[in-house]
Amino acid sequence: MEITISRLIILFDNAVNSRSVTKTFESDVIPRKGDFIYSTAFERDEEVEVSSVFIDYERNECFVYLDPLSIESDDIKYLKQTVDMYMLHEWKCEFYAFD
Repeated sequence: MEITISRLIILFDNAVNSRSVTKTFESDVIPRKGDFIYSTAFERDEEVEVSSVFIDYERNECFVYLDPLSIESDDIKYLKQTVDMYMLHEWKCEFYAFD
């Protein structure tokens, strides 16, 4: 099944200054709410909890949403740096524009 993991990265609890990053791969293991996911993109070998899972059996797809990452700053450069780090670890960001 194709699994897409998604995580919202937010500046100081402000959804206006946020980006969503995703990573897609094939797996026979389907995460469940409450499971923990590990990625090399996470800080300090952190594991992040799965907050929700949506399965489309007709398309053989699974969408996994992780708890958001809140950056304790209001400076957009930290949001960009964090998104760039995820992208170095093969995550994607559909809306990358930073002002």
